[in-house]
Amino acid sequence: MLPELLKQGKLYVGVSAGSIILGPSIEFVNWPVGIPDVNKVNLIDLTGLNIVPFAIFPHFKEEHRPVLEENAKTVSYPMYALTDTQTVLVEGNNYQLVGKGKQIIFNNSSII
Repeated sequence: MLPELLKQGKLYVGVSAGSIILGPSIEFVNWPVGIPDVNKVNLIDLTGLNIVPFAIFPHFKEEHRPVLEENAKTVSYPMYALTDTQTVLVEGNNYQLVGKGKQIIFNNSSII
């Protein structure tokens, strides 16, 4: 339903998990960064909605960097780590980082 609503020009604000689900996969939520999310319902399909061609790792802190650098090598898409003062503005196929702080990308690919 969400892709159709977006085509109609509806506004979507994804916060935390709401931004994670927009990418190609949610598999990285179980990487050992702090306290990982627990797959309590035993999801097998970790495919995201693929509305944007990159993953968003929210709530980034510098102590997350080593785990993200290592594990990002196992995925084929770029990953943007966002602090709690950043967001990505998406308008069609245009992406813009908004907020304080520098852009942090894993997998050496820049879309934003």
